[in-house]
Amino acid sequence: QILLGQVARRIGFDPETWAREGLVDILAVANFWAADDYDFDFANWKSRISAANPKVIVVPSVGDNISCGSDVVPVSPAALKGWADNVRADGAEGLYVFNAAYLCREALDLVLDEGLAGPECAKGSRRYICSFHDCVKTSEQAERQLPRKLDGGAELTIRVGRPSGNAAAVVLGFDQDCPAPGVQVNGLSAGAGEPLKTLTPYGKTVKCAWRFGLRPEALRGGRNRLSVSSIPGVSVVWAEIVD
Repeated sequence: QILLGQVARRIGFDPETWAREGLVDILAVANFWAADDYDFDFANWKSRISAANPKVIVVPSVGDNISCGSDVVPVSPAALKGWADNVRADGAEGLYVFNAAYLCREALDLVLDEGLAGPECAKGSRRYICSFHDCVKTSEQAERQLPRKLDGGAELTIRVGRPSGNAAAVVLGFDQDCPAPGVQVNGLSAGAGEPLKTLTPYGKTVKCAWRFGLRPEALRGGRNRLSVSSIPGVSVVWAEIVD
């Protein structure tokens, strides 16, 4: 499992050279600390490694946890399905599961019984989470979108591989109790917020969460722009699209 970019080289990882010199047959590429990145640039990795050696197989890697940037939560089956949809839309021909033994029972059953490819993965709910591009657990957390203060509102992006065409939703988690903000996705207003009673899926930093319904036409394949209105003194610490 090879982590991203310049930080990889600074700690001695140079996968392009490894590929060029014929030292590897398969590369599983991922983030380092929180592997489940929903906006992971797999197509770029595939292009770079194939240019060095087209015989090397490149696959994206998924782990057993997810982070929005302020907490880590176990990956769920719906979250695995969303991640798989994104990387397959990027051209991934295979998937690598890192730390599979640490998956929750339901997620492990999905991997072992159904896999993360084909029609089974498209059935049921898929979660697309606003995870961050990490390097190591230090100040070098590039492109971390969350947590975000809402004193002046916030603009976030969440990637969705192939929208189902069905009704979807946005889930936002906050660091304290607060009223529902106004939410738009790609310029289209979401429905009125519905408070969520169960907060466990969103981590310990989430003290309040709201779900907002979306019309099918609000979502598009690729990056979706999520706009959240101002709530002074409150921070959004979790964001996802459920399709």
